[in-house]
Amino acid sequence: MDEYVYFGGENLLFADLVARFETAFNTIEQLLRERHQDDNRISFVQLIEMEWPGRQAKNNTYRDLRRFADLRNTLIHNRTERDHDFAIPTPKTVLRIETILQDLGEVKLAIPLFQRQVETLQTIDTLEQVLNRINQTGITQFPVYADETFAGVLTRRGILKWLSSVGLNHGTDCSGLRSVLVGVLLQSEEHPENHRFIPRNTPLMKMGEMIDHQPRLETLLITQNGKPTEKLLGIANRLDIHAAI
Repeated sequence: MDEYVYFGGENLLFADLVARFETAFNTIEQLLRERHQDDNRISFVQLIEMEWPGRQAKNNTYRDLRRFADLRNTLIHNRTERDHDFAIPTPKTVLRIETILQDLGEVKLAIPLFQRQVETLQTIDTLEQVLNRINQTGITQFPVYADETFAGVLTRRGILKWLSSVGLNHGTDCSGLRSVLVGVLLQSEEHPENHRFIPRNTPLMKMGEMIDHQPRLETLLITQNGKPTEKLLGIANRLDIHAAI
């Protein structure tokens, strides 16, 4: 005889609850493996540790998924010989995991959200070239490279600081300033840690946390795995991130 539970104005089969739970769980697992480019090499618990790294990031979703992982293991390993389930997820549990799936499926990631052709500079470029680029594009934050080696991020604030220091030291004589090299301008950046490299699968909300918790952080540089030696896939500043959130 089929067994039912009454919930939300309808009778639900125990077997349907199990099926819905397992479908949602398996979809979440597949989504996380794709997001972290894992081919069944690590456990589900390790996946959610990667999704919510650090003690502060351990939210209710993380804790619920830890519990749901235990329930899934019980369902898989403790079925009776007649294929009866040793444990049945409650309707509340099923609704919760389906809500998590919906939320995760709608998570906005750094790429493609901020994917773009990134405007970069070389340390041997001149101030005149930088000013022309700003005038043409409106961009005020530029990753700087020495050939192919990342050197830092030049910002409008850094340029203004350098110009101010030159004005204070040399009065109003600005002759020759346009030929100053980007490498020199970069030394005027007040906070060299004004940037951070992040992987392309970084969630938007995580990017918001980085910006909000680190006042000196102005720019997030996006590559495949968050390494400065990799090709830039996109870039986002504080205004970009807050507007997207």
